[in-house]
Amino acid sequence: MAHTPGRVETLALDLHVLRSDFRLQFERQESRERFAQVWSRCVTEPVAGGGAHVLDVDEPGHPLSESRIQTIGTRIAEGVIADLSGGVLLLRTPAVADDDGRVLAVVAGEGARPLSLVLELARTGMTYVTTDLLSVGDDGSVKACPQPVQVVEDLGVDGAGVGAGGGGWSVGEGPLRRTVVRGPNELGLREGRAEMTLSQVVVLEAAEAHGGAPRIEPLPLIDALMALAPLMVVPSDVAHPLRALCQLIERCGGVQVLIHDRGQNVTSALRAALVHVRENAPASWKALDDRSAETNEMAWRLRDGRVRPAPVSDAVELDGEAVVLVGSQAARLGPLGLTLWRAAGAAAGPEQLEAAAAAAHGEHPDASALVRQGVDAMRAAGVVGWGVPLTLERVLAGAVQM
Repeated sequence: MAHTPGRVETLALDLHVLRSDFRLQFERQESRERFAQVWSRCVTEPVAGGGAHVLDVDEPGHPLSESRIQTIGTRIAEGVIADLSGGVLLLRTPAVADDDGRVLAVVAGEGARPLSLVLELARTGMTYVTTDLLSVGDDGSVKACPQPVQVVEDLGVDGAGVGAGGGGWSVGEGPLRRTVVRGPNELGLREGRAEMTLSQVVVLEAAEAHGGAPRIEPLPLIDALMALAPLMVVPSDVAHPLRALCQLIERCGGVQVLIHDRGQNVTSALRAALVHVRENAPASWKALDDRSAETNEMAWRLRDGRVRPAPVSDAVELDGEAVVLVGSQAARLGPLGLTLWRAAGAAAGPEQLEAAAAAAHGEHPDASALVRQGVDAMRAAGVVGWGVPLTLERVLAGAVQM
């Protein structure tokens, strides 16, 4: 490229992240060196024939900041997600592996900080897989995504206190802190094998007064779906996301929950979970016929007093309950909710819904109120539409909600 007077030459750095290629362009050599450091395990040769995502890193007149590094990292993740294909599911959760390539995914539950645990595990005997881009093939294979990590550093005189976090500068009772981006090599995270398989998924649950040693228990499949579905990114070529997630969970022998006290060190328990893999009792699930697929975007919103299911991406039944995926949001339906959802497939009014509930669950003195509560809950979750006919009185009263 010929040099133009007054114009800064562009420097480039090529990255390969999961199945995506990126070309980062810089105006300053020190910026390129910083990105080569934090993304060291993804640096690659230029892609022949183009096709890479091109990102301009440096902002004119501004030095490279930690927030800019984080922003570019977010844009790289967005590119990775946009390129997903081939039946791959992506889980936005951290993971490590042992030296045999068995992958442990650690999922945040109540009061848990899985990333801090994963970093500790990857520094003390296990290998680093990813911060939050866990790519799982339809055969259970895992491809590492060793992206940088946001950590919180204390700016005390001793420079100690590194932990996972995010969010700029913070001042509390302790020393001044800042969020910085560090590469896996800088953090001393061990690099794993090229061929890996998802072996175990553990949901962390921190209790205020659990008492005793941490314990691992099987998590029922429906609870596992509700824990993992919000973390799932689905490529367009996966037609039935919940069914794919059920199959992923089955290949791991189920999902486990690790119950522990807040502040309790659970790294040994997590290592044991991978060494002594437990298999949950087989759970029966089946795909639900998606009658709502025939309901177009307008029909389920009709104001004719009938309840209709919203179009869903997927739905599965598990022991009399169900999980339905509306867009990217998962909703859990109990036995009554499942009955009402099925009945709504025929565009049912309140009387038809009550009859369906009585047929499935028996008569109940508060049937009308329970059915109304169930429909209201499903409508609030976007699972069904119930368009009550408008009247002048309702309009004047402001009662125009679907």
